[in-house]
Order: sequence, then structure tokens, then C-alpha cells
Amino acid sequence: MWDLERIGITDEVQTVSKAVENQLVQEQFLKGLSRYEDGRYCEFRYKRVVFGVTSSLYLLAAVISFHVENVHAKFEVVAEKLLHAFNVDNCVTSVDTNVELEVFIQQATAIMADAKMELRLQWDRIQDNLFIPFKSEPIADLSKRKLLPIVHSVFDPLGFVMPVMVPAKLILQEAWATEANWDLPLPDELQSRFSAWYHGLSCISQLKFERRIGYGKETPGHHKFSVMPKVTIPRLELLACVLGSRLAKYVAVSLREVPTYYWTDATVALCWIQREENWGVFEKENSVHGLQVVRGDYDVLRVKTRIIERDDDLSFLYPILLPSKHYLTECLIREYHLKYCHAGVQILAAKLRLQYWIFSSKRNIRSCVSRCVVCKRLTAKALTTQLPLDRKAKATCQELKVGDIVLIELENKKRVMWPMGKIEKVYSSRDGASRVVQVRTSSGCLTRPI
Repeated sequence: MWDLERIGITDEVQTVSKAVENQLVQEQFLKGLSRYEDGRYCEFRYKRVVFGVTSSLYLLAAVISFHVENVHAKFEVVAEKLLHAFNVDNCVTSVDTNVELEVFIQQATAIMADAKMELRLQWDRIQDNLFIPFKSEPIADLSKRKLLPIVHSVFDPLGFVMPVMVPAKLILQEAWATEANWDLPLPDELQSRFSAWYHGLSCISQLKFERRIGYGKETPGHHKFSVMPKVTIPRLELLACVLGSRLAKYVAVSLREVPTYYWTDATVALCWIQREENWGVFEKENSVHGLQVVRGDYDVLRVKTRIIERDDDLSFLYPILLPSKHYLTECLIREYHLKYCHAGVQILAAKLRLQYWIFSSKRNIRSCVSRCVVCKRLTAKALTTQLPLDRKAKATCQELKVGDIVLIELENKKRVMWPMGKIEKVYSSRDGASRVVQVRTSSGCLTRPI
């Protein structure tokens, strides 16, 4: 919380290079190999943590925590404040007096200077106001892939401009409901609505908020959208409870030792929270979660199989990963279907698996084969005619009479071994139908039901 004390402080870590030294054991796992002109090879070991080209947030947080926790005892108070003041690479905290401000700046600068990091202040320090900078850029052929980063480009953790962001979140929600491809242009109606909202978004940089808030002057908010037709009302209420508990936990950590009360009017969500048994699954796992995916040549994703030690083709050991719903995947299945003379699902799945790993492969192959015109013609069935009237009529069963020759069924013998017999007497029931008969066989007389 930035509004606890009167004077606010913010800084950003500009460079984080050569920050953490490796231990001797860790050097065994960070090696490099170099080759000289004469053909000799030389092994190099990294003495410090390697920072890649792309940003690594967890390494940055680990580096900052490492240096803050290992400061001199005389900087212990400022170090404790710094430890809880960083949000990614931004230091956001506050003090009460100018004397505390000067002490904090000097000691914090000394702590970070020892780690070879640079600090610089942000926000309007003269008017002591907060504002959200935003720079609009021209957009064309708006798709779901372009829409998502634009909507989330406005960094508003306190929710000051939440009413401004609601129309964009609604447009994003409708774009999700269309189930269109990520790279295909959105419908014209959605693009026109989003363009009208985006052109008016530049005015938020003119909005200014007092830094020292929390006394009823401002009312920040928080919202979260979900896909419309796939989430029930009770689950949305439970999501609101989870969101509120997370915000309350963040505030409680900042305020420290403050009594907290949670309230909700959703009785169903309250019953779910009070349950002691395990809950059901609320969301499906990612389909790539259980696969070992590596990036090959030309940035092609490949699946690492368990037979990589086998002496075989690289495409068989590392098949190419393909999405299930993509035009390229459909064309590939159709090509293999024609190549192998309109083969079935099992044969196509086996042939494709030699080089490609397709999500839900059999389902996609079955869908492609079912649309093949040649296969439809060969597997077509004749139309069945209507049943004749006589076949529908109730047929009368011929009743047994004295003198008829019959077979006597025996469960422990085959049909060809059943004995033959001659009916000597027929016993009728009260309704006049024959139910039991007396049969003469080669071994004697039997009384059996019909």
C-alpha cells in the first residue's frame, strides 16, 4: 500500500547484470565450449548467473532478494522495507517525514549501488499525482491475437480506470465467443466498436489521481471477465469470492495486524468454501502440459519421445507438434489419405505418427475421412424400404398336438445332440393354451414345458 505514509517513493531497477555469483557446485552446470583456430577445444565456466536476452522475472526477483537480505546490519531497517517494496523491478513505498525520506534514499541507493544497480524516480513528484501513461498506435486487421495484448496494455493495478476498461473487456469476451481462429480478422462490427473505444483511450493519460489515497476520495475497483456460455452463476460468485480474498490478503500484508472480515451474499459459494472435502475440477489442464516440447530448426516445435536413444530418423524420435484445429493439419491429413489410397483411420494415424504429433489425431483423421467423397461412395449403404403390412401383423403360433415329433433342448449338450421325442399327451391351462406336454423318447417319458 502506497498511501500509509505521507511521502511516496518509487524507483525502477534499470540494469541487472552480473548480480549473483555462482557457487563452485553450480559452476558445473553452467559451462561453455569454445574452439580455437588450431582445432583445440576449451571449456569455460560461468562465474555468475546467466541472464538471457528475454526478461526473466523470477531471476530478477531472486537477485533483488539476494542482495537485500545480505546487507550490512546498519541498513537493516531500510532493507526490510525494500524487501517488501518491490513489484517486479519497481520499488514502491512511502515514509512519513522528510528526514526519513533522505535516510531511505541514501541507504537504498547504497544498498543497490553495492549490487551495481541504478535507481531513478517516477511519477509527478511536483504535484504528487499518479497518472497512467498511454500511447496509441495504429492497428489494422484486428484479430484475437492482437486484441488481447492491446486490452491488457493499460497497467492499472489499483483499478482507477476500471469503468474505461469494461467496454474493451466486453469486446474481448464477445471475440472469445465467436470461436474464430487467433490470426483471422474479427467481424467488422467488433472491429468498429473496438476502434471507437481505442481512439478515445488516449485521454486516460490526462487523468491524475492523488497519491495519498484511502480516505474516501477515490474508489478503485477490480473486475474479472469469463467466457459467457461456459460458466455458471455459482462459479462466477465463487470466482468473486476468490478475487476478494486475494485482494484482502494483499492489503493485510501491507497494513500488518489489521482485523479482516470477509462478506459475501452468495450462499452457494459460501457453502462451497465451508466444505471440508475436496472440490471437483474447475478447469481443464493444458494439452501441452504432459509433453516434453523442444524447439528445433526454424523454430519448429517438436515432441521429445522416450526412444531418443534409438538409432533412427530424427523426425521419428522428435515428431513435429501440430495443433488439432488448423488448416495445415487438415491439408496434411488429406494428403496422406490420398497418398495411401484412401486408407482408414488406424493406418493414417500410424503413418502420420512417424513424423508428426497431432493433438486429438484420431478424431481429426476420422473427421477428414468422413468428408472424403470417394470414401463416402464406397461405404454407402442401400436405402432400406418400409416393412410390408403382413410382416407387421400379429402371426399365430402353431400349437403342438398329440403325435408331433419334437426336439428336447438340453443345456449341457450341443444342438446336434438333442434327443427326439413324440408327444403323447398335451396339458392345457385355464386359458385354453397348451403349456405342458408329455414326450416319449428312446430313454423313457418326460414331462416338459413348451
